[in-house]
Amino acid sequence: MNPVICMVAPNGARRIRSDHEQIPLDAEALARTASLSVKEGATAIHVHVRDDNGRHSLSVELYRQAIESIRRACGDDLFIQVTTESAGIYDVHQQIAMVYQLQPQAVSLSVTELARAEPDEISALDHWMHEKQILPQWIIYSEVDLQRYTEWLDNGVLCGSAYPVLFVLGSYRERIDADIDMLYPFLSSTDRVSSWMVCAFGFREQVIMKQVIGEGGHIRVGFENNLWLTDKVIAKDNAELVALNIASIREHDSSVATVEQTRRLLTPDW
Repeated sequence: MNPVICMVAPNGARRIRSDHEQIPLDAEALARTASLSVKEGATAIHVHVRDDNGRHSLSVELYRQAIESIRRACGDDLFIQVTTESAGIYDVHQQIAMVYQLQPQAVSLSVTELARAEPDEISALDHWMHEKQILPQWIIYSEVDLQRYTEWLDNGVLCGSAYPVLFVLGSYRERIDADIDMLYPFLSSTDRVSSWMVCAFGFREQVIMKQVIGEGGHIRVGFENNLWLTDKVIAKDNAELVALNIASIREHDSSVATVEQTRRLLTPDW
């Protein structure tokens, strides 16, 4: 059985408690969400942090607090990935500086956003992450992103031969619900990635994830991208979405990736 990663993305950069009372906005709430998600089978978490006003932040101190709280709640049972998302607040140099200062276990990097840096800055960051064994996952929003990522590989901007990627279907900002047809243009280039994962905005999340599992991909689910069950009923919490998608993995006769398998699958071919 091929192991499938289930990563929970519990909050994102924009949703607040008026969207759902279970959106975790501080370190302790993130830790509670992480613990409940682990109990349902998640082995990875994609972490955003918020300031005291609930605003998206790349604060190194807030990240350290969140990571420490999650570790206290979950021990080593969870792979922790932080985001560099700008959310229209940070420039690319602030995004890169956060990675150097925090030195996280793993980090997501948007091709669109990091392309605003010079190629030598991207290359220096990539080589440094390789040296420190900080595991990057490149975020792909479009075929343009995929082409740029491939060019970085071909031109030696990235030192590895293939990297983990996340394909994003739909859009929160543009209020576009994901559809399974959005996935297929990405699948022609999966030979250039070491593993691929999908997140999907909107109520079709579970249906799309079933297809992703069948195609050999990994899944990222949770309130960052979707608040709803398949029938458009609001989910109770992030853990309920995790449980539904863990069931989908088992229905496909696949195994849920362990934490160690998750780490290996999210390690680039350096």
